[in-house]
Amino acid sequence: MIADYLRACDERGLLRVPDPDLTTRQLTYLALADGRVATLQGTEPLAKAERHRIAHEAADLIVRAHRP
Repeated sequence: MIADYLRACDERGLLRVPDPDLTTRQLTYLALADGRVATLQGTEPLAKAERHRIAHEAADLIVRAHRP
C-alpha cells in the first residue's frame, strides 16, 4: 500500500523513488525503531501524540530524502 503510493509519486514526478519497496521498508524500520526506543523496547505504552510525532518525523525524513 505504501509502496504503491510511493510508486505513484515517482511516476507523477512528485518524488524520486527508484525502489518503492526498499523505501517502504526504510520508513517502517525508522518508525518501529523510534517507537521501540520511546517505549523502552515495548514495555511502556506510547501516547497517541507520540505515535503521531514518530510517524510524522519518519515520513518527513523519507520525503526529504526523495525530493526531485
